[in-house]
Amino acid sequence: MLNITPSSTFLTEAELNFLNQTLIKYGNDTSVLDVSELDGFLTAVVSGPNIIPPNRWFSAIWGGTSLEPEWESESEMQRFMMLTKQLLNNTTDTLNNQPDAFEALFNRREIDGKQHLITDEWCQGYMRGIRLDENSWAQTPPKLINEQMASINVFAGECGPQLEQLDDTAIAKLQSKIEPAARTLHSYWLKQRKAQQSGKTTPTRTLVKIGRNEPCPCGSGKKYKQCCLN
Repeated sequence: MLNITPSSTFLTEAELNFLNQTLIKYGNDTSVLDVSELDGFLTAVVSGPNIIPPNRWFSAIWGGTSLEPEWESESEMQRFMMLTKQLLNNTTDTLNNQPDAFEALFNRREIDGKQHLITDEWCQGYMRGIRLDENSWAQTPPKLINEQMASINVFAGECGPQLEQLDDTAIAKLQSKIEPAARTLHSYWLKQRKAQQSGKTTPTRTLVKIGRNEPCPCGSGKKYKQCCLN
C-alpha cells in the first residue's frame, strides 16, 4: 500500500496503487520509480515552456521508446495510460485554475518509529520532466533558478548541500519550498505561453553565461564547475 500525503489529485487510493504497482512491475534501471516520481515528472511536463506531445512524455516514463513495456494485456496498458493522463490533466487543471490548491504527491515513510516526509522521488521526477525540454527550460530567468529551483535540485541530487549534513529542521525548511517553487515556475511559463499565443511575445531572456569558477547559481556555495556543470 502507498503511504503518501494528501494531494490535489482526484485519483482514488486504489488507482494510485495500480499506477505504482505497474511502474514497479515493468520498471527498469532508467524508468520512473514510483507514483511520486511520476507525479513530479508530470508536473514538470505541464509546467514548462512548451507543450510536450503525449507520445514523447509517455516513452520517457520508461526511459525511452525501446524500453516501453511488453504489456500483459491491452486493458492493462489502456488503464495505465488513462490514469496517467488523468493525473496529468488534474495537475494541469489545478495549477491553471487553483494554483494555491496544488499539492505534490510526496511519499511518507516510517523510520525508527517516526513518520518522515520523502520528497526525493518527486524532485527526481520533476528534473526528469525538465530534461525532456531542457534547452527551453534553460531560458528560465536566473533569478527564478536561484530562488525556486534550489530546493528541487537538492532533493533530486542534482547539486547543493549533502542532505546528510542537514538536521531535520533544515530539511523540513527546504521541503516546504518545493510546492511553492513548482507553482511559481508553472505560473511564469504559463504567462509566457499565453503571451506567445496572443501574439504579445516579449524578447527571449537568455540565461546569463556562468563562468566555470563562479559560484553555482543553485546556491550550493560550490564553484559552478564542481556542481551543476558536471
